Amino acid sequence: MVKLKDFETPAVASGGGAFGLTVSEFFAEFAVRAGRQTGWWKFGVKSIVKIIIGTIFFEWSKRMAVGLAKLAMEVAAYAGWSSIALDLASAIKPGGIAGAAEAAAIKVRKMAVGTRAAARTMGATPEMVSASATVSEGRSGRI
Repeated sequence: MVKLKDFETPAVASGGGAFGLTVSEFFAEFAVRAGRQTGWWKFGVKSIVKIIIGTIFFEWSKRMAVGLAKLAMEVAAYAGWSSIALDLASAIKPGGIAGAAEAAAIKVRKMAVGTRAAARTMGATPEMVSASATVSEGRSGRI
């Protein structure tokens, strides 16, 4: 029989990850919006903020006794640091991971049913579908 105690460690680790990701993303986004940074500068500022916050969490965890709180703080540090990869994807390709997924979905839909049928199902004109795929792929210059 499964006991509630069996879920204690995974729940604390998940909570620590969510906490670290939320805190680091909040302060990183705050910094770039306050400084009006875009593009690669935005990536740089967010990376620096996330590295600092992750390091604070990690150093805090090193000062704690072994236990669930230490685990939560350590995972919070890893979550903040690992989210830098998503910022890199956004700097490389406008729209980031979501933009790449949207472009792939539009291509698959067009291959499966054709541009005109895809436009009908999306409530758009064929020209809008083609333009949307181009924008999602980052070829339009600005979004």
